[in-house]
Amino acid sequence: MDGDRRLKASHGVIAMGNMVDTLLKLRKSGLETDDTASMLIGVVSTPGGNAFWVEMDAEGIEALERTVGKRKSYSFDDAHVSVGDVLVYTRDESITATIVADKKIQFEEEVTSLSKAALTLLHRDGYKWKQANGWAYWMKDGETMGERVERFAPVEEDD
Repeated sequence: MDGDRRLKASHGVIAMGNMVDTLLKLRKSGLETDDTASMLIGVVSTPGGNAFWVEMDAEGIEALERTVGKRKSYSFDDAHVSVGDVLVYTRDESITATIVADKKIQFEEEVTSLSKAALTLLHRDGYKWKQANGWAYWMKDGETMGERVERFAPVEEDD
């Protein structure tokens, strides 16, 4: 890939990272809505943005895939929580769930996942999302499950 295209590809990856970072900050502060997500995603899906991604060659796509990577599936062990621990919903601390097995909680008389329980609560708040990352909406000891995983995750050394 020539230098100009490589530069454009790296700028695209950085821009996508900035958009994801903005969405995460909005979510953490409780300000994320379908409109903010659509607005930020719309920046990438403009005709000019689409043309850029269509023109990106195999090397650029491979670089993007290496950068973005595949999300790892975590277990409750990764967050240092155990069966019997009580989790609190981030948007209303009076709402709780109890861990009953790895990746399963007891929520409102039903055994379910963190994500399904979070999505149920978000729908009650008027959100029309099709999915939610439960690890961002449930917490233990003041930390979201995602934050706990990050804190307890082993540090990977660069080669």
